[in-house]
Amino acid sequence: MSKSGSLELPICVSCKYPILPLEKGVNFPCPNCGYMLWRDKRCRKLATSYKCPNCGFEGP
Repeated sequence: MSKSGSLELPICVSCKYPILPLEKGVNFPCPNCGYMLWRDKRCRKLATSYKCPNCGFEGP
């Protein structure tokens, strides 16, 4: 028996790519509004800037 459906992967707020289940991504609340943000390992390591889609807060 199979179920039709898809797994929704979190999206990196910096590069907009999906974060795979075994990848070392991190989620954290926006310092300004508390919206949960996700970042992948690569963007964290490179300190790529990000922008909260909820309030516009920008961070390193």
